[in-house]
Amino acid sequence: MQNAPAMLAQRMMNRQAPYGPVGMVSQNMSGNKKGGGVSSVYMSVNASVSPIAVGSYDVYIFNASGTFSVLALGTNPAEGNKIEYLVIAGGGGSTTQFEGGAGAGGYKTASGLVVTAQTYAITVGGGGSNTVGVNSSIGAAVISNGGGAAGFAVKNGGSGAGAYRDTTNNIAAGTGIAGQGFAGGSVTFTGGATAFSTGGGGGAGGLGGNGSITVGGNGGAGLTSSITGSAVARGGGGAAYSFNGVTYNFGTSTAGGGGPSDQNGTANTGGGGSSSGAGGSGVIIIKVRARA
Repeated sequence: MQNAPAMLAQRMMNRQAPYGPVGMVSQNMSGNKKGGGVSSVYMSVNASVSPIAVGSYDVYIFNASGTFSVLALGTNPAEGNKIEYLVIAGGGGSTTQFEGGAGAGGYKTASGLVVTAQTYAITVGGGGSNTVGVNSSIGAAVISNGGGAAGFAVKNGGSGAGAYRDTTNNIAAGTGIAGQGFAGGSVTFTGGATAFSTGGGGGAGGLGGNGSITVGGNGGAGLTSSITGSAVARGGGGAAYSFNGVTYNFGTSTAGGGGPSDQNGTANTGGGGSSSGAGGSGVIIIKVRARA
């Protein structure tokens, strides 16, 4: 049993500690320790989705809109106030079956984004249905643009939609936005009254494939990210198909792009829709240093 002087000394030490008795530690949402008057090494975070632990990091995957709150910044000079992110917008949709592949949603990714102690609105854009895809954003800090719509609708976007041509109509491919995606594929046309040519939708990693009456344009390539700890390809353009008056000729797609015919882009990849298909919804992923 402690003697009276020792008990009094312990009581005085506990009374002076700002976070309760000496040796007690509280833990924030990112797993960083703070207590005993010592600041957190890494930032304190709360979010509308639960994180997954990937080594020394917490990864927040937003498949729908929500919030990401920085409660307090850390003291670590390299990562105490910085995040890594992947922001993909919704892919474009196609208006009718006789149009090109739609463009993938804009794709942005980087590390070292400086954040401040505030709540960021997380907006995950939906895929377009006969329209361009919807933008995705982390507040005003990062914005990716929706993919271009195929057909007679707006064709420009994060990635552009493919061209279309028949004996009456000649619609140019849509353009992409630098740093987000690529343009849709162009076409050549040498067919008769019932024939048509279509180009593939642009992807995050490459141009949409060119088309002719004998070749449907392929969807543009996507990009692969390992931000979650696993390599995942997203942001592919939608495939297209053409008609030579006798047979249909189908392109192909990858990385979430719709294809080869009338297929939607894959959800949460930002993939462009195939001819008459809707675009895939976007996704936002944030990676935060949480542990030593």
